[in-house]
Amino acid sequence: MRRVYSNARTVTCDCCHRWHHIKCGDTGITAEQYDAAVCDGTDIEFQCQRCRHEKVDEDGDQLMDDEEEDIDLPLAPLAESTAMSLLWEEMDVMREPPMERSDFDVSRPIRPIQEEDEEPSIDDRTVTSITEDQQQTTYSFINTGSVWGKTKLVSSDGYTYVFKSQLKSGATVWRCSVRNKKISCQSTVHQIGEEFSRSGTDHQHPAEPGISINVQVKAELKTKAAENIFVPASSIIADVVDQHVTADQPPAARSAARALHMACSRARKGLRPEDPTTTDFDIDEDFLQRAIPETFIRKTIKVKDRRHLLFATDKQMEIIANARTWYVDATFKVVKDPFKQLLSVHAFMRSGNKMKQVPLCFMLMSGKKTKDYTKVLKTLKRILPRV
Repeated sequence: MRRVYSNARTVTCDCCHRWHHIKCGDTGITAEQYDAAVCDGTDIEFQCQRCRHEKVDEDGDQLMDDEEEDIDLPLAPLAESTAMSLLWEEMDVMREPPMERSDFDVSRPIRPIQEEDEEPSIDDRTVTSITEDQQQTTYSFINTGSVWGKTKLVSSDGYTYVFKSQLKSGATVWRCSVRNKKISCQSTVHQIGEEFSRSGTDHQHPAEPGISINVQVKAELKTKAAENIFVPASSIIADVVDQHVTADQPPAARSAARALHMACSRARKGLRPEDPTTTDFDIDEDFLQRAIPETFIRKTIKVKDRRHLLFATDKQMEIIANARTWYVDATFKVVKDPFKQLLSVHAFMRSGNKMKQVPLCFMLMSGKKTKDYTKVLKTLKRILPRV
């Protein structure tokens, strides 16, 4: 049984005084007849199916409305008495006085009639935006907030926008930043001075409360990553996240670790020298001087068309010169063409009662032949300081 609303097409039974939808209660009343009666202020005679069934005599003839007749039920066998008692109990419930409804009166002025055939279910309801009278939406700008370091507009209701266009009227159009393979949101915001108004279609995705914190974290990461090129991204991420993000904030305030690392790498991409594609390249000495004030690159070694670079600080060279035994290791996955491997020379260092093997010298090599190893190690031995 569905709930009856005051603006639905319903009639009340003349006998039991219960309300019934004209399409659900087998009333035989059309929508046109109902609307005409409401407009004219006339009554519609109606008896529900249960009341009509109660007024049928033993011969099957229906009695008149103005006649009242006591029905003597014949004694039924024991097997049928239980079913009849249940039927009478149900009829007694239907005879209970109806709940008064002071909010529905056909004599009132005409109201807009709901045109839906059925009451809307929960899934059919549309989500409407909160009006400005209920809650005022505020907007803020976050520099370098977008993926490519542009300004991003963030609203207090959990949506983000990027710049779209500048109109001749002077208005700035911002479009929703959610654009991926599944969703391409077309919602926009128009800005005139410091006033903002939402335009276009509604958002095709739910709001993300706390997204402003997420955008602020990424923007600050990009700034600090660009200022500190050689500081590990993990250290910068830990400092910024601890400063802005707490456990009680919404999920949208937090980003995956991989997304934060990508934001740092993207910010540093244009600040580093381009990776060489051949062995014939020039070393950016100014960049190395800014990154590492002390001397780090020691020698450039050539073997035919192959080229190798040797790196070590003054302190590392001193430790290697004093080491009794060298340990050599090579790794191949961390380098790109035209280089083939990173060769490192290790030695044990003592600190108090503890000893540990540490890498001290690095050779970036574009070949792996015996002549390459021989030439590189001989050069290292030759340039070591005298002890």
